[in-house]
Amino acid sequence: MSDRRVTTLIVLLLFFSYLLLTSLRIGSGDGETIYQVTRALVEGRGFALPPPPSDAVVVSPWGEPIPSQQLHGGGPYGAWGSDGRYYAQYGVGQSLLALPLYLLGRWVHRATGWGTEGLVTRAAVMLLNPIALALMGGLLYRLARRLGYGQTAALGVALVASLASPLWVYSKTFFSEPLVALALTLAVLSALRGAEGAWDGWAVCGVALGAAALVKPVALIVAPAFVAYALLRREGRWQALALVAAPLMVGVAGVAAYNLVRFGSMLDTGYRTAAWNIPPWVGLFGLLLSPGKGLFWYCPSVALGVVGFIPLMRRRPRAALLLGGTAGLYLLVHVTYNHWHGGGAWGPRLILPLLPLLLLPVARWFQSPPVSQWGQIALALLLAAGMVFQMPTILVHPARSLQSLYDRSASPVEYTMRMVYRPADSPLLSQWRSLLEVMALMREPVSRQALIEAARTTARGETDRWDSLTGTVNALAPNTFDLWSVYWRLLGAPLLPLLAVEGGLAAMAGWAVYSLRKRLT
Repeated sequence: MSDRRVTTLIVLLLFFSYLLLTSLRIGSGDGETIYQVTRALVEGRGFALPPPPSDAVVVSPWGEPIPSQQLHGGGPYGAWGSDGRYYAQYGVGQSLLALPLYLLGRWVHRATGWGTEGLVTRAAVMLLNPIALALMGGLLYRLARRLGYGQTAALGVALVASLASPLWVYSKTFFSEPLVALALTLAVLSALRGAEGAWDGWAVCGVALGAAALVKPVALIVAPAFVAYALLRREGRWQALALVAAPLMVGVAGVAAYNLVRFGSMLDTGYRTAAWNIPPWVGLFGLLLSPGKGLFWYCPSVALGVVGFIPLMRRRPRAALLLGGTAGLYLLVHVTYNHWHGGGAWGPRLILPLLPLLLLPVARWFQSPPVSQWGQIALALLLAAGMVFQMPTILVHPARSLQSLYDRSASPVEYTMRMVYRPADSPLLSQWRSLLEVMALMREPVSRQALIEAARTTARGETDRWDSLTGTVNALAPNTFDLWSVYWRLLGAPLLPLLAVEGGLAAMAGWAVYSLRKRLT
């Protein structure tokens, strides 16, 4: 089977798999803020957002509540601009990419009359990350093939990164990390194409890096790795560098212009509590090995990827240096960041864009598996562990376990320290307890009805924040399965159409699996 055909099947398999178990609900303040920027653009209000309540607080990186009056012009998820209006502190790229999906959701709502515009448009923009991560899986397959791995090995690493890592959980969110992961994967693949003579590859690499900067400006930190890779060429190095730099500078100019419009300075992003003052060993240990946030615990296959870098370095040293340099720079900028743990999000959220690059050398283990039977069993268990570890968070939103831990902590600081460093309070364990609790709640019809009534009551008291259906879904989230079909059924959607849609998604994913297996065996 041609690589193009395999890539298409991988993208379809991942997209339908993600949709099968997604929530179609924005479950974070970051995501809601990014959505509100999209909404403001559609409604002709520019980039400005509704101001936060005057009594709102921001939680510091270590859990200390900070009144918004003490943030020197800031507030939750944003800051006051130079024109006196309130603006998001995040990059504009994701909000722009969500525009077509928002318009699609608005059209669907107005055409069908189902639900509320807020519920349906949020569901529509929540398709963005499943699309991004499905494309990332396809690109990772092509990247592995370009580095000389066989089709089966390349397929294996694409599925490990997409379905056996925390990226699967982030397909259910509206965080920006999936888009950055897609952009970095595309940038590396395009740079390799450029190095092999496809000059358009260098330009696509620059476009990918510029887009990453628009989504999340901190992604600019990886640019030196690509500049160095272009300069390693013996011939045409300056042409390659120019092709990378031109679109990258367009992205940088977009970031600067967005900052200038909001805050009157090209360098002001709106972050008011950000600082890079943490000892590097604290962030490094926390991001890689801590019980509550360590990448090696949330995705054990990364260990296989690290070991796999050794033979890759021998075979393709420059490509391995590009992968390692990109990953190293992105990790480096986060180890001293005072919010390195990323709050209550699942795993080490801020460095998840590195996962495709770190997991790429896992293809070596598919290409040349261990000879001994015990080695093969150990490899299979390590690869499967990544998928198993994500399952409770795929099914139940982590807010339930985190709220329980917060209630049992004496202070916000204690809550954060216990979540990050105490093994017994790690979300990796507490999510399993949450799953059992939710299963018990959903088993009893009386409990289900009580949850629905409580959620509707809560939503009626928060009409200033969102519409009634959106508020009801958000209130239900910690106490039921975090799946769109469950939410919509509890809201009164008929059962048979929901089963038909879920069955169709499962059938399409199964067809993609069958086609891949048939053609690759």
